[in-house]
Amino acid sequence: METIKNLHQRIHAVMAELDYIQKDPKKSGLQFSYASHDKVTASVREVCVKHGLICLPSVLSFTQDGNRTEIYLRTKLVNIDDPTDYEEICSVGYGVDPQDKGPGKGVSYAFKYALLK
Repeated sequence: METIKNLHQRIHAVMAELDYIQKDPKKSGLQFSYASHDKVTASVREVCVKHGLICLPSVLSFTQDGNRTEIYLRTKLVNIDDPTDYEEICSVGYGVDPQDKGPGKGVSYAFKYALLK
């Protein structure tokens, strides 16, 4: 009979299985390289599903100043076998966009770093 793992055991299993996420090649015009939101979420999602761990992001607050959006995000990591077994991670993300993409960029950034750290 398999023992049901608690949240920390599940997080540990994800960490043990998931290798370092390599940064994407440097894009022209940028002075740095980074691991994209899509790369991080795709890598982490697959292993979290395997180990029965769900990640639920929710925006706590946001501010808009011109084309700069600041997002405060809470990501809840939940043990699917015992939803009362969870941890919350708070993170901040900024999105700069002259049109309507600032909030989405801020959420993506905050969620990516909650998963990475």
